Amino acid sequence: DGWNAGNELKATVKRLRTYYKAFPKMDVIIGNHDERLYNKAFDAGIPRSCIKNLNDILEFPKGWVLHDEVVIDDVGYEHGNDLGGAARAPKNAVDVNMRSTVFGHHHASAGISWFANKKFLLFGFNVGCLMDSKSYAAKYGKKFVKKPILGCGIVQEGIPIFIPMILDTKGKWIGRL
Repeated sequence: DGWNAGNELKATVKRLRTYYKAFPKMDVIIGNHDERLYNKAFDAGIPRSCIKNLNDILEFPKGWVLHDEVVIDDVGYEHGNDLGGAARAPKNAVDVNMRSTVFGHHHASAGISWFANKKFLLFGFNVGCLMDSKSYAAKYGKKFVKKPILGCGIVQEGIPIFIPMILDTKGKWIGRL
């Protein structure tokens, strides 16, 4: 008796609209869940031209731009779903991209790992996630031993900073960092 995809999409767009005014310009990284529609269509032999653009589906304003990755000040930002398991992902991100990389695919881990050689000091930075683990969409993880780590990441003058979002006993954010 769960929601269908249409119900979930309506709820998503409604939530996103609350951010559009606060953030008129946004670089948005596409994640593995965002790509599901296109992957299913491809598997069914449906041409991409027959499916709306994700910007239109999510009703993004003009200042919101979708990317597979973004590079700012030689630091890469990506979703991270192709980086392997959570323990290896920070090292894999640095090795694959040959630059410091920020990602957030792994819900149940977060933090910064540093790597150096004779020439470079680089970091792999897992920012955790911003999901409500009690939400309808997260019910699949109810019995998982590892729970999501809610957090925010900042890279300031090349230095990564992880800010965990502190939750109350009911799993809700307390409203401050």
